[in-house]
This record gives sequence, structure tokens and C-alpha cells, in this order.
Amino acid sequence: MLRLWGCYSVSDHLEPRAFVADLLLYDRLVIPTPAPDDWNRWEKRWDPDRQARLLEILGPLAEPMEWSIELRGQLDDRYSPGAAAVDVSHAGDPYQATRMVITDEVMDRAVATGDVRGVAVYAEPDRFDREWTLGRSFPFVRRETVIQPGEVREAGDPLLAAQQDLARVIVTRLVVPDDGVSDEEVLKRTVELVSDDRVAQARAELQHLVGSIPPHLKPSTIAGEVDDVVTRLNEAVSRRTKRQRARVALQLASAGAGTVALWAPPVGIAAGPSTAVGEAIIERRWGAPTEAPAGAVELLGAARRALA
Repeated sequence: MLRLWGCYSVSDHLEPRAFVADLLLYDRLVIPTPAPDDWNRWEKRWDPDRQARLLEILGPLAEPMEWSIELRGQLDDRYSPGAAAVDVSHAGDPYQATRMVITDEVMDRAVATGDVRGVAVYAEPDRFDREWTLGRSFPFVRRETVIQPGEVREAGDPLLAAQQDLARVIVTRLVVPDDGVSDEEVLKRTVELVSDDRVAQARAELQHLVGSIPPHLKPSTIAGEVDDVVTRLNEAVSRRTKRQRARVALQLASAGAGTVALWAPPVGIAAGPSTAVGEAIIERRWGAPTEAPAGAVELLGAARRALA
């Protein structure tokens, strides 16, 4: 069964409630860790002690990957001379693209098995826009009618050549645990939650479905298929937690550009439809970052309206 591995940057562990929602979407969290020769820089900017505590809680759910001189060199090669040596503490610097380097590394290592897909995960829209160009997006749809179990899934017309490079955008509104006062306490309880059989099964079904959707299914059919699984996952989480929040995740799968995901800021308790599907034109932004339009913000707004 296809598994999705979330891939992160050197600073994502600093986010509030870091990795809590991600555990509901990904089988493993691939997290870059400081190399011995880079420890002093990490101590000044990225609180490696906090990261170590979170990694200990995650246990086998995390896949630490040393941010070695070789991987830093890959970033340097892909951007511009000296990119890996710049002061990356400032927003907008190319170091945020560690996610893409880590994602490619995961895919290179997993090519022999064929059952793992790396997903570059972003917690903030502005970081997404610095690393990806969003050309345009197409209207989101969601299933309006109930499909009976066993009913034949409805396919669309064969894709035109120009459509093959479109990214399929799958929006899911998830119930996320919020039990506990500290970030570490919430993460610890979420790790316990995802080991529950019903939660683990629904999560595995969602990963497989999102990662291997047939290309010719109509968006409304995909939305219905995914919504059935998300509903089961949300119900399983709700039954096993006292406090929850809702998070909206956008997963963009493109044959040409790989798979990326974007989290919207936390919202209230999930209600109503939980899934919508659309398409977008995205591509990697290699080279020096430039001013980008609010593409991710607009995409998130359209996704939320589709779930309203």
C-alpha cells in the first residue's frame, strides 16, 4: 500500500503544535536534523533541543535525516553559488527549500520499493509562495449526493495532453487533537491516538487514496471517495479526544512537480463537508526567490469557500 511521508524544513519544529496535525496525514515525518559541523548555527537559530524532545516523542513515526554537508551542497547547486552559506534566519531566503531537497532524497531512497511518496509540507502560505509558482487554479467541487457502497465510480473523459501536468488539489478538513497544555503534551497524546486501530486504519486508507487516485475520475467522484474516509477518520479522532480543533490541508499532486501540501491556519470545530477537489498549475521556483502574488492565500480562500 502506498505510504505518504511528510518532508519538512529545518525550522518547522518551531511552529506551535508542531507535527500534531501532520500525524493524521502521513505515515512518517522526515525531519532534517543538525550535522555535527553545523551545530553552533542550529543553536543560534533553530533550537535543536526542542527538536530533539519532539523527535523523542515521535519515536518511529519520525525519520530524522541529518542536514549534512552533502545535502546542503545539493541546495547550493540548485539555487545559486553560496546559497547554502547565506544567513537563512531571514524570511525569504532559499534555505526554506530544504523541504524539496529532503523530498527528493526520500524519493531517491524509496525508488526500490515504489510504495513511498515524499510530500513537501508547508505550515505557512508565504513560505509555499517563495518556493512554488502558482499559475492559476480551477474551481473546487465537492460531491453533493450520497454514493451507495459498491456503486461504480464515475470517470471523466480522457485527459488532454495539456492537462496531464495539472496538479490535482485535494482539500481535507480534519479534526485535530488539542488535548494538553504544552506542545509536547499535545504531541505525545496524538502519538498515542494514531496507534489506535481505527485511527491508524482510516489514516492508511486516506494516504493510499490521496496518493494513488486514478487520473480519469471526475472531481466530484474523488471528493466523495476521499470524504468517506476523512469522515471515518474525523469520527475516530473525535471519539478518542476531549478537545479538538479543525485544520484544513491542501495536497497538490502533480506528475511533473511532485507532491506538496499546505496547511491552513487552525479554525473552529469541523462541520459540514470535509473534502473538495480542484486543479491548479504549479511549478517549482528554482533560483533566487522573487516577489510572488498571494497565490497560496487565494487558493486557501477558494478551498474554504468550497467547504462552506
